[in-house]
Amino acid sequence: MIRYMNLVFVNVYMPCKSVSNYEDVYADVASQILHCLSELSGCEFIVGGDFNCEFKSDEGAAWNILCDFMSQLDLVSTDYLLTGDQCYTFFQPTTGASSHIDHFLASNAIVPCIQTLNVIENGGNLSDHLPITLTLALTDACSRSSHADSSATVNTDKKIYSLRWDKGDLVSYYYRSRNLLSRINVGCLDQGHEGIEFCYNSIVYSLQVAASETIPNRRTDFYKFWWDSELDN
Repeated sequence: MIRYMNLVFVNVYMPCKSVSNYEDVYADVASQILHCLSELSGCEFIVGGDFNCEFKSDEGAAWNILCDFMSQLDLVSTDYLLTGDQCYTFFQPTTGASSHIDHFLASNAIVPCIQTLNVIENGGNLSDHLPITLTLALTDACSRSSHADSSATVNTDKKIYSLRWDKGDLVSYYYRSRNLLSRINVGCLDQGHEGIEFCYNSIVYSLQVAASETIPNRRTDFYKFWWDSELDN
């Protein structure tokens, strides 16, 4: 586990089906990871590695355990971001068996920061697993907690803060939001509920990032109500 500011990277190797009492051991490992991550208040997570499970319902207990794990940590699978026809990450040459058991999970809040997800097929790789790579574009907004309300936040001094659109650079906001929104892969809408959730979170977070960079976030009493542009002159 590696932590960078409030972003935590976790590498996992989950039990395989040949392990005795596989389902119990799988649940125990997931529970221990969940316990460790739950103690990291205010953090977002990238969890990647060998889950020894294809992310589909016919995997039975392991998939149900992972669904509960993702739900409790507000994580989503990034599998639908894969491009091309590559649909496996494990291949056994002697039997010809293949499966997609290596994955990345990401906190909903940082999904908009994900640029690419790829499975790498390289002749120099001697493992029966194919490496997967995930590329992030980390901005200041991505590397700090993203659970605050987009229109108003409460600071530790209990004063109310809000976005002041009347004081912001709206032109820059339009261009910045346009740039961020254009990066969203709308093809995810074809991936059912999970894809729709991804698109929704991507749109909301892109608008939050654009606003944080171009619109001042001020206390409600920051600007004097009796002061206007005429008094500046």
